[in-house]
Amino acid sequence: MALQRFFFSNSANSIAWLALMAATGLAWWFGRAVQSAHGDVNAEVAGIIAVAAVKIWIVGFQFMEIKAAPKVLRYGFAAWLIGISFVLGIICIS
Repeated sequence: MALQRFFFSNSANSIAWLALMAATGLAWWFGRAVQSAHGDVNAEVAGIIAVAAVKIWIVGFQFMEIKAAPKVLRYGFAAWLIGISFVLGIICIS
């Protein structure tokens, strides 16, 4: 019973872990689409960057506990994540 609770609990960490696994699968699917594409892959690259940004946000807020940090740090983290994702998207798409 304890093992079942360990693997199937509804804790925030378990839900975050499942979301990270799903996001990894989605990024892998985008990567496979890039490998098999013969033309323009801008949408797939943008998808990979967006999925990576979501994964960084989940890890930062759930496991690094930025959700409990002061507002300045939370907003700084969000601004950095949005900014770096935007810059990488512009570089990769152009």
